[in-house]
Amino acid sequence: MGQQEKYTFIIDKETQSTRIDSVLSLLLSETSRSFIQKLIEGGNLTVNGQLCTSKKYKVSEGDTVDI
Repeated sequence: MGQQEKYTFIIDKETQSTRIDSVLSLLLSETSRSFIQKLIEGGNLTVNGQLCTSKKYKVSEGDTVDI
């Protein structure tokens, strides 16, 4: 995952109620979970347009995640 790349994901029924860091590590298989956690904690992620800094956030079906 390059520094200038941006990704948008819409959470489906299969991944709802799962921690956001786990979901993103599945969706971005080439990126380590620890790196994803650092991105989240560093304020580089939004859920439905709102800043999310908790790697423990549990996603819901229909959430739009931008990283």
